Amino acid sequence: MKKRQITIHLSESTNSRIRKHCEENGIQYSAFAEKALSEYFDKKDDAGLILKKIDRQTYLLRQIQAIVQLLFEAFGLWLRYYFLHTADIPEDGKLAAWTDGNLKYSKFMDYLKRHIEDKHRWMDEFIQPLFDANNFKNNDLDKNG
Repeated sequence: MKKRQITIHLSESTNSRIRKHCEENGIQYSAFAEKALSEYFDKKDDAGLILKKIDRQTYLLRQIQAIVQLLFEAFGLWLRYYFLHTADIPEDGKLAAWTDGNLKYSKFMDYLKRHIEDKHRWMDEFIQPLFDANNFKNNDLDKNG
């Protein structure tokens, strides 16, 4: 590609910083200027790419939110089923078992409410340490799938 010479006026401090950088890294002044200008112009084009990435991340977060809501609903239904299931109980004992299950479910929900209000999280105890910078490696994900 044919190159064209341009003349620019810089402050002494900026000029000396550029020259020092070029000398330390063994690059020509013109190569530095060309690369800096190219990066400057390319960054303006990156705004569209960044917005697309943000849109993609927003879409993925919405998917994750929907999955988490589904899991919460499924877990809640499972709890109800677990506490209220009376299939193996004779017919005359089902009402008492159902009442007992309902009481257990209510106690569990009260416990869960207190647990959440106390800001105690299972995630803090178990999941978060997995993502600790000292313990978590990207390779761990590859091993499990």
